[in-house]
Amino acid sequence: MKNIYLTLILFVALVLTSTSVMAQGILPFGDGSEVHTESLFFNKKMFDGKILEHSMPVITGSIGTYVKLCEGETIDLPHPDYQLNGPLRHEGYEYSNTRDFHYKTRFAEGDTMNLSYNDTFIRYYVTNDIGTAYSESAVLKVSYSYERIVKKWDDVLIYNDYAHEVVAYQWYLDDKFLVGCVNQFCPIESNYSGYYRVELTLLGGGKQETCPLYVVGKSSAPAQISSYPNPAVSNQSFNLDVTGLSQEDLDGASLRVYEVSGRMVMNTTNVERANSLSLPEGVYIARLQTESGKVLTSKIMIGK
Repeated sequence: MKNIYLTLILFVALVLTSTSVMAQGILPFGDGSEVHTESLFFNKKMFDGKILEHSMPVITGSIGTYVKLCEGETIDLPHPDYQLNGPLRHEGYEYSNTRDFHYKTRFAEGDTMNLSYNDTFIRYYVTNDIGTAYSESAVLKVSYSYERIVKKWDDVLIYNDYAHEVVAYQWYLDDKFLVGCVNQFCPIESNYSGYYRVELTLLGGGKQETCPLYVVGKSSAPAQISSYPNPAVSNQSFNLDVTGLSQEDLDGASLRVYEVSGRMVMNTTNVERANSLSLPEGVYIARLQTESGKVLTSKIMIGK
């Protein structure tokens, strides 16, 4: 009987010293967005097989200060480091529409968060049998999707106000104020490529903005392909440059190089604005064709 009793004590001590818990999950938002929690690890602190003296947990890190989330996007929420003496009761996140967390909702693995487009405050918490510790809160801002911005006629952007909630507009290019773009539509100037977004004033005075949309401005340069240097040196690198085409034209375009006899010596669909080639001595014809049917040609001279 004494041997059995000692065996049980050793078994319990081994279980305690190896106790480890891991949780991992995906937390989908109500609007289709998602938050991923990182793996959460904690271990009971042991000394000679006994749990150390219990005390309040202490959170030593943060989850950040400001997090922007677009409709339908996914972000990763880190969990801060913390010190814990005594058994862990709960850990996770909680969110609120007020900074003081007077009304709050806790969420854990597999829970669904129904967020509004107003600022939401999120913090991390750890609870043991003494009390609960909280991290500094982060502000989570959900912005409208860039898909609400529609490109028309290659040179105009239009905001799709399907909810009829917008009373004023201000457009931005690469976060710079666009003078005169204060309507539902904004013209795209020639060669003004970049990230466009629009700041919205809503009915009732509220503010909202879209996530940025990358747009290629309509180019005023003539479309052409040209080689440099020309003539180039046999079997040495030279550039075949493409100008006057948008990135949409380049995506899916094909570039072929032919000998004057008609034999094809190169064929690629990985077309860049600057393409590096190397050819033996001779005369060649380069032919670029876009998916929309545009065709550009150029004569290439390769000397000794």
